[in-house]
Amino acid sequence: MTKLLILTAGFGEGHNAAARNLAAAFESLAGPGTSSVVDLFALATPRLNRIARRAYLAAINGTPRLWSGFYGWFDRRRIFPRHLWMVRA
Repeated sequence: MTKLLILTAGFGEGHNAAARNLAAAFESLAGPGTSSVVDLFALATPRLNRIARRAYLAAINGTPRLWSGFYGWFDRRRIFPRHLWMVRA
């Protein structure tokens, strides 16, 4: 039996909806119980996840132009892979 593990970072409903829909699509092909959705950051670093999630939601809701600029900058920098050690647990 083929199983699919979908790792997500549930910071926004878009991430959660995408993960749920991928799981539903896979299960429609492979059968019920063949996929799992896991919020990797919530499991690995629950306290940091809560802080980062609150900051993220405050930024996108309270300062959308600032968030857009930061997101564009972050997307161009490719620094994320160097910082994966923070969630190694």
